[in-house]
Amino acid sequence: MKFDRMILGGVVACAASRLCVAAVPYANDFATRTSGPVQTGAWYTNSYVVGQCAVNYTGEKLVPTSALAYGKSDQIQDNWMKVAQDNGGTFAVNVIPGIQNNSANEAQGTDNQFFRFGNSIEIVKSTGVAQSFFNSFTNGVLRLYADLRAPTNWPAGNGYVRIQPLYRAALETPVWASGSKQTRAFMNFGLQKQQNTPGNLASSMLLVYKGNGSGGNAIETHAHANRHWYRFVIDLDLDKGTYSGKAYDQGEVHPKLADANGAAVWSFSNVVCAWSYQKAGAGPVEGIAIRAADFRTGNPVDRYLETCVDNLVGEWKAPGAESFTRFYENDFTTRRYRTIAPSGTTRHDYVCGTSAAEVQTRPYSAVCASTATNAPYQILRYGIGSLGVNGWKRANTGDGHVAVVTHPGDMPMMRIAGNAAGNGFAVATQTLGEPIRTGRVRMVFDVRTPDAWHWNYHGAYVMMGNQTFWGADNAHFTASIGARWGIGSAQDSANTLFQGYYQESAGAQYDTSVSFKGQTWYRGILTVDLDTRETKGVLYELGADPVKSTYDHTQLTPVWEKTGHMRDGVAEISAIGLGGYGAGVARKDGVVHREFIFFDSVQVWKEWDETAQTGTLVYKDLFSTVTRPLSGPRGTLVGSFNADDGQDHWVRRNNGAGDFWVTGGANPCAAFSGITTHAYATQALGSRYATDRVVVQCDIRPPCSFTWGITKAALVQIGGDCFLQGEGGSLNGRRFYDHGSLASFGFGTDDTARSECGDFPTKKLRFYDGDGAGSGTVPYRAMTPAIASTHWYRFKAVLDMRARTYDVTVYDQGTAHPTAASPNGTQIHVEKGLGFRAPATEAVVSAICLNAYGAQAQVANDPEDRGLVLYDNLKVSTPSGLCIVVR
Repeated sequence: MKFDRMILGGVVACAASRLCVAAVPYANDFATRTSGPVQTGAWYTNSYVVGQCAVNYTGEKLVPTSALAYGKSDQIQDNWMKVAQDNGGTFAVNVIPGIQNNSANEAQGTDNQFFRFGNSIEIVKSTGVAQSFFNSFTNGVLRLYADLRAPTNWPAGNGYVRIQPLYRAALETPVWASGSKQTRAFMNFGLQKQQNTPGNLASSMLLVYKGNGSGGNAIETHAHANRHWYRFVIDLDLDKGTYSGKAYDQGEVHPKLADANGAAVWSFSNVVCAWSYQKAGAGPVEGIAIRAADFRTGNPVDRYLETCVDNLVGEWKAPGAESFTRFYENDFTTRRYRTIAPSGTTRHDYVCGTSAAEVQTRPYSAVCASTATNAPYQILRYGIGSLGVNGWKRANTGDGHVAVVTHPGDMPMMRIAGNAAGNGFAVATQTLGEPIRTGRVRMVFDVRTPDAWHWNYHGAYVMMGNQTFWGADNAHFTASIGARWGIGSAQDSANTLFQGYYQESAGAQYDTSVSFKGQTWYRGILTVDLDTRETKGVLYELGADPVKSTYDHTQLTPVWEKTGHMRDGVAEISAIGLGGYGAGVARKDGVVHREFIFFDSVQVWKEWDETAQTGTLVYKDLFSTVTRPLSGPRGTLVGSFNADDGQDHWVRRNNGAGDFWVTGGANPCAAFSGITTHAYATQALGSRYATDRVVVQCDIRPPCSFTWGITKAALVQIGGDCFLQGEGGSLNGRRFYDHGSLASFGFGTDDTARSECGDFPTKKLRFYDGDGAGSGTVPYRAMTPAIASTHWYRFKAVLDMRARTYDVTVYDQGTAHPTAASPNGTQIHVEKGLGFRAPATEAVVSAICLNAYGAQAQVANDPEDRGLVLYDNLKVSTPSGLCIVVR
């Protein structure tokens, strides 16, 4: 850095030209996320669409009415979530009460829209919707406004419509189970049917929910006029756990947000909340709910039959402050909100997995199974990091075939064969999903011998080894086998002699004192004691019948037993293998499958108790489906609802079934898995940038291959307010990733060449060059050397908010998992002048999104699984350019 020394009027000044970089407002390495002070001045807005957000697209519903696994972004407006267990009600933004499906009212922004419950004759036990305030309140006074109108005809029951502030815990689990009141119902207010009276036109009461601070509650009511709207203004003192307020009669005319309060008809003060605000584990107040029960609507032209809500407002007064600050207002035409608290740095520590068990069950692909006699559909291909169907990996080169086929009259099974002369072998390995270091590991398998051996090496056997055994290449996998057991032959030429074959500490051994039959099914049981390092194998003869599930080997006498020792240098069992040498292919006319080796019904247990004959199942493969119960499942990053089951406010923004979770150890990262599906995980940055430049950085490790035939990608996207809010496909015809996304970059492939199992192994850099109107092109860039699934790559994008373009630089970080502090690696590509996707009205950076399509992971908690897409070290910063520093 060069300094010029200047003397100005006796003052010494040093001027330096340099890049001044502001403090990073957002940094996330998936161990801890921090973001700088939130922006408190700007209002965020979201407009409501009448009749376009519906489960069945009939132009009525605001949020789904069925218990969907995910509230789809094209079926829900403005981050509202359905709450409560009981279903049946419908929620809609409407314009003219009681007149449905009127095309004149199906336009956005129609004057004086409102929220309503019910669209048919029905009785509902309890239902409602909830929404986040995007603020957290732990003290001071929270003021809520709401305009409500009760239906004119309650059904039999105890109907009500209530407004309720929510703890964080209630937003995180929006489908409230029975007994969860301590996390949500500390207070509420609204309208209620007069108790124990039949439905009629004059039975509603104003209500407030009174308590004693420790769970006790009662309802206080006050009479009100039929067909009138009532405005509640409630002040909730979060320090004292009490609230006060008034109810105003707004008359029969539907009020607007700006209308003055009507005549005060009821007041209450210092009402104690049912639960103390400081309820352990509930968290701060962060949202609002609208709830209703036992309501009905009937005649579609009677505008007074519906339960209606409008003009929600939230304000907060800090302790000692003189006035309230408004942070939320919603008239169901446009919602406006802004973040006002907290004003400091936000920090969240991520959870990487839990102790609860998880079970994965995956079917085998039809592409890789066949009923044909000699169909050579291979489920495996050789290569480091290459996976076949359901995580099977080829551990050796050679021309031996490995396939899943359907044996005549039986379920699918694994088949191993050589070439036409039997001159070939194959070893298929599989990870168990966890390392097992103590106790006994038991493997049960069924194997059928060929009619004869070919070539000069012979064997049909199973193996157990460590993680290197599953992942190693041809030259090293044998050194990681802890135990091997099966049927082979010590003879050097083609013959029909079948002998015992097993692994001892010194290497492969044959037991020439026993003999077995050709074309016969055997059940093998191999047990490895990791504490004593002893092995034991037992074989039972099942016969020629291929339907083996009817056999109970406990009623049979073993035909061979052999004890031994584990191979030196293997200290754990975390993978299994199936292997075959010397099996030919069917060359004889009219002979089906006689020369092949078959495997079926592979099962593995840990913690096996020989006396009780029990253990914990860790793997079961029927070759129609594979089941892998994992002892250390993923720490879910995004959940099935907008705020459910996820971490740190990451939310889904699509209906894909792909999973995001946090995985790793000392250096965790986010992982994606989904074979033929996709997922978007989106998060607010906490700040909002509309001018200057924004730098977005992310490290990505691509999958070994893509598996979906439609879209194949692993991307980072950056966007604005609508992008974060998740506007869906039917909302004004706009998809959120089109309408709100500015920049999109990462990996993908436009190649059409598939492997034999339908995978796309080629990976390219993928960018989005937008036209500023929600569309654009997708440039792909092939790299030399090719993109490797074992490498991490750093993407650094610089968004020019004024020019509405962005540049991306890509660095190869190597095979070691980088940290946030790792320097940039070798630069491999620069992309210049890419256009923004969203229109100028959406040119705001306020959210980031991770998304992927078609990545086939097999082990949910194992970052070494090369089928995963991994993301880490997110950073968003705002460089300010050149400046002068004067001292």
